[in-house]
Amino acid sequence: MTPLLQYAAQWGVAALGARSRIARTISSAARDYPEWRDSRGAGRTPLSDSVPWITFGAARFLDQIIRRDWKVFEYGSGGSTLYLAGRAGQLVTIEHDRAWAARVRGELARRNLGRCELRCIEPERAASPADPSDPDGATSSAPELRELSFARYAAAIDAAEDSSLDLVVVDGRARPACVAHARGKVKPGGFLLLDNSDRPHYAKAAAALGAWKRRDFHGPGPYVLAFFCSTFWQRPRAQRSS
Repeated sequence: MTPLLQYAAQWGVAALGARSRIARTISSAARDYPEWRDSRGAGRTPLSDSVPWITFGAARFLDQIIRRDWKVFEYGSGGSTLYLAGRAGQLVTIEHDRAWAARVRGELARRNLGRCELRCIEPERAASPADPSDPDGATSSAPELRELSFARYAAAIDAAEDSSLDLVVVDGRARPACVAHARGKVKPGGFLLLDNSDRPHYAKAAAALGAWKRRDFHGPGPYVLAFFCSTFWQRPRAQRSS
């Protein structure tokens, strides 16, 4: 099957689930296809392209809102780290894989992107297996990591002042736990981005954000055939508690 037919088949499935938005769906399909097709070329990766690995719609929204004076905290390093380091005023990134962290640091240095503190916090052996959907469990849904605890990784954001961050990006491991720790650190009017938010085991963490304004961006993203969802939540500007 050609890339165009593969892409059309994915959009056909998406359109069936969004009949009331069929015109917008068709428009998005046409707009995103060239970028999606080109991203699947040999050698293309988020790190080589310096882009976040999120859906195209979410990437356009991020382009619109990000500012040079923003304070950003990120779980999971990669192309998004290079992107954010070149656009935000302050960036702290947490990575669990030491070899990957070294590679991303090398790219930051090569591109002279100095506005990033990239910290590696490796997981520890868990006392007992935990439910990956439980924010208190601090475990990954990846089978090979289920016996590890990401408690220190998720808690790394605790050192930030409450209501001080303009954006928190959750695109690493133990995402429900990361969302739980991040909630009180986002400033009123600030944003939390959860990638792959359509995964069922993230539903409990998403529900805990309650009255935060939600923007779902479902559709294609670079490098992969399957469509997915990247979601921004915006903390209300007047909120009694987190």
